[in-house]
Amino acid sequence: MKNFLNILIFTCIGVLLISCDNDDDKFSGSPVGNQSIETINGTISTDAEFALPGQEINFTATIPAEFRALVTDTVTVQATAYSMGGSIRNASVDILPGETSATEKITVPGGGGTFDLAFDLKLTAIALKKTVPGKHFLLTSNTVNIASGNSGVPSTNDKRLKLSIDWENKTSINRLRVKVERVKLTTITLRGTQGSGNIKIGTTTYPINFSSDLETTAANFVSAQVSAISANHGIDVTSVGSDIQFKYYTDTPPVITIASVGSNGVRGDVYGEVNVGPVTDWPKSYFFSASKLGTTSEGTATPTANSSYAYTPGEYRIKIGVNSDADLASAPLDLKYRLVLRYPNGDIKIYNGVYNNLSGTSGYKSVLTVTKTGLGDQTTYTDLFTP
Repeated sequence: MKNFLNILIFTCIGVLLISCDNDDDKFSGSPVGNQSIETINGTISTDAEFALPGQEINFTATIPAEFRALVTDTVTVQATAYSMGGSIRNASVDILPGETSATEKITVPGGGGTFDLAFDLKLTAIALKKTVPGKHFLLTSNTVNIASGNSGVPSTNDKRLKLSIDWENKTSINRLRVKVERVKLTTITLRGTQGSGNIKIGTTTYPINFSSDLETTAANFVSAQVSAISANHGIDVTSVGSDIQFKYYTDTPPVITIASVGSNGVRGDVYGEVNVGPVTDWPKSYFFSASKLGTTSEGTATPTANSSYAYTPGEYRIKIGVNSDADLASAPLDLKYRLVLRYPNGDIKIYNGVYNNLSGTSGYKSVLTVTKTGLGDQTTYTDLFTP
């Protein structure tokens, strides 16, 4: 950010004055001699409709064509963001010769402690590379008001997609809960070295027997039961290594469990839907990675936080809700919520919504679907918000 030298502040008109670049000029709070004052009416714009404290957003500063005809060299324009809480952030941008506009980033100011905030963005100063003799220039512009809030922005210290979920009055008064579902796919990761077990879909039991290794055990189970499972439940079953995958086509996931026969039989971990945070843990904001299903900043996920299954590509559905009316100050309640996504490349997306008539009987509402494609450095993400 460039320093603006010799700025004379006129509080009565609310704009900043840049003095001439002259050794005889003195910073006295008023123009020197008979130099004339000219006000430049610039324009500021941004593509941000909502932004959070600490987030960088683009702004475009534009100066009038008639001013550019008078001052043909580079000019530096300052933008200022003012928050409701009193914080101020500045950023400057060079408008090059022959151009009337330029784009730069500014950091959103913080301040205030409410769920809903706002800040103003405007142009506040102009500095000339080559001054115009005998003239002082003021800069004013339109003011852009941008909605904001006190939600945190996830940190960027790895290559994972991160999601923070925030809501209004996120205290012991309102206790929102989060679930993550692997869309239309449940996986059992087998464990054990001998014996047998039972996989149950709903109330129907299918035996599974250990065969030399877990990969062979999974493949043999699929060969033996694929037809029956398809006929009885409309579920496609396949094996990938030691994983048995159950693909279904309804919005309601089937109840699939596995239990060993005896203490040392074939067993496994079931991955379909996880509760983010245990039932006794009510963090103010949930934080997990879609590439690592169930990882949270506060609390742990169930049944397993860091499963290898969770790294697989596919669709993940984020749901919000409460377990009972006791989770809310009153029920039913229209509860404002906010989703903040930080992509591995640093891009941030923010979604705001309202869960209308939220209660202990309203169920878990799907609000975001994240699709992961590829693995490792080739991983990409897309998302779909459904308020």
